[in-house]
Amino acid sequence: MNRLDPWLSRWGALVLVAAAFLAAPSAASARLVIKSEFIPSDPPPNLIGGGNLVEIFNTAVATWEKAFPGGQPWVLDLKYEWAPLQGQNARFILKEQGGHPHRILSGLIQFNNTGSPPFFADSTPDDHSEFTEYHEQFADTPEGMINVGRMFSGATGDAALGVDLLTIAAHEIGHGLGLAVGNPASEHMIVVTPPRPFRGLVIFAFGDHLAISTALMGQLLTGEGVRILISSLDVLAEAQISRFNHPNLDPYAVVPPGQSQRSALRARSRVRARPAAR
Repeated sequence: MNRLDPWLSRWGALVLVAAAFLAAPSAASARLVIKSEFIPSDPPPNLIGGGNLVEIFNTAVATWEKAFPGGQPWVLDLKYEWAPLQGQNARFILKEQGGHPHRILSGLIQFNNTGSPPFFADSTPDDHSEFTEYHEQFADTPEGMINVGRMFSGATGDAALGVDLLTIAAHEIGHGLGLAVGNPASEHMIVVTPPRPFRGLVIFAFGDHLAISTALMGQLLTGEGVRILISSLDVLAEAQISRFNHPNLDPYAVVPPGQSQRSALRARSRVRARPAAR
């Protein structure tokens, strides 16, 4: 059994184990194209930060698309809107699925506009300068270290006063990429098969969330003052569920020429926490 590092053990159950070699199902690679449409609707009255949902959503879309490059298009149609929700920051509603490989084809995302909790709408969503600390978490696997969490904290100004809307948008889009209630391809035990990296790894999920709190798709209810980014584990889980062959496990990084993505991840794994770039 593969052990997680002690930091992760304090946060949750053992969620990654080594599994026996499994043959990969036949699946075509694809380039992810997310077609998004905002349904005109009213934002919450106490939206802070000066940003808007459309720009933030587009930023989250662009990052997820970087995680699934190359090949023929994998098209996901997403509509999104503000709506009065109770006890939820947002929700994903699956509309259409199918094809070969089986994938979610369309869905609706609703963001809570009741004003509770308040949202931080970053006016520069691709700039994280509102946060003063950046943390990454990793787990050991038979194929090396894998990133299982990327988080900004130490929020300043408006970022400290609300739930980060960029985090919520990226999370809900993640449901549309496969990890969703009603998708038969999304299982309790997500076993990674080749040609995807970290073959044989088992990623546990409960419902439509990963069973590890550091991952973006492990967030059940994100609090104020933090920004959770897409982790390598998030990308790998979605790639397995939707049978994407060659995912980019770090959509935020540019791998230097002549260096493999795996070696770049190993280099970054030595850094556990550092001040955020200002």
